[in-house]
Amino acid sequence: MASYDATVSDVRQPEPARPRRTPSRNRPAAPAAVSENRGLGPASEQRGPGPAQAHPLSWALRDLMRAGDEVDHSLAKRLELNPTDYAAMNHLMSGARQLGPVELGALLGMTSGSATGLVDRLETAGHVRRQPHPSDRRRLVVAPTESATRTVLDVLRPMLDALDALGDEFSEPEQRAIGRYLQQAAARLRAYAADLDHRG
Repeated sequence: MASYDATVSDVRQPEPARPRRTPSRNRPAAPAAVSENRGLGPASEQRGPGPAQAHPLSWALRDLMRAGDEVDHSLAKRLELNPTDYAAMNHLMSGARQLGPVELGALLGMTSGSATGLVDRLETAGHVRRQPHPSDRRRLVVAPTESATRTVLDVLRPMLDALDALGDEFSEPEQRAIGRYLQQAAARLRAYAADLDHRG
């Protein structure tokens, strides 16, 4: 899920903690509609070799990721960005570290020349600006402009408000448990992606 979600800096982040692992013999069965195969879709869509139970939380997370993809698609259309430009803006607005054109290109699987052209295009459109690196004046980093950030937040505000209201429906212990699960799930997804890149 890559939908500019980290542009809001005041989102509460629960303290990370290792969740308890439920013994497999006590693991609840997935709903019947999704328990036939572990994969990218419901059991009826799968053509896997054999039955396997998917944990209900894993299925719920997969559904959340799909919903995020739908938001990304709609948001890119609303902002009139092609998929590559949208992915670049998503990295710039959601990333924990500042990126130069080369680093941005590496995340997108682009050559340095193509990445420079991408940044030029976004800069001309008023979405980003090049600025000196805060600790290394020999380097330039690419940052979203204030107007681009404001536009994105204005578009996302109804969704962000709805998610905040949903979070308030859970008690603080429940929020911490949900937060731990989502943080650990994100870490495992990133580790899996890195492993795929390493194998490739």
